[in-house]
Amino acid sequence: MLRLRLSRVLLDLQMSRREGAGERRTRELKALAAKGIVVYFENPWKARVGALHIWPYSGRWLDETTGRGGRINHITVRELIERL
Repeated sequence: MLRLRLSRVLLDLQMSRREGAGERRTRELKALAAKGIVVYFENPWKARVGALHIWPYSGRWLDETTGRGGRINHITVRELIERL
């Protein structure tokens, strides 16, 4: 009985935790990779889509070909890739 209560409390804590922007961006990158877009996860904090470097947890991006970079802010990763 105690084990069941404890597991319910842990489940409630996990469900009430809000997803951060970095987690959302990482999830979006994984979804794009599942759809066939080539996404290289160089380490847990950095991903590459072609010449586009994306740091999902800091919300930054850099286009290697143009040298432009910036903040991701409120757009989705898909929108970022489509813009560049």
